Amino acid sequence: MAHKGKVLVTGATGLLGSHLVQKLRGEGRPVRALVRAGSDVRFLESLGVELLRGDLTNANDCRLAVEGVSLVFHS
Repeated sequence: MAHKGKVLVTGATGLLGSHLVQKLRGEGRPVRALVRAGSDVRFLESLGVELLRGDLTNANDCRLAVEGVSLVFHS
């Protein structure tokens, strides 16, 4: 990937999203994940992912999630 800035991944606790995060972190990319309250985030924590608890239906949560991000993957 050409971009080297922080990446936001939604759906990072799901099957596709978790594999995507693992690949991005393996490439040394900084990753932020927007996760719902109560989600199991142990795997993401083990990868050093920045976690932001929130909801895609909340405009303020989305604004915070994309702040300082150069690329978004919505899974």
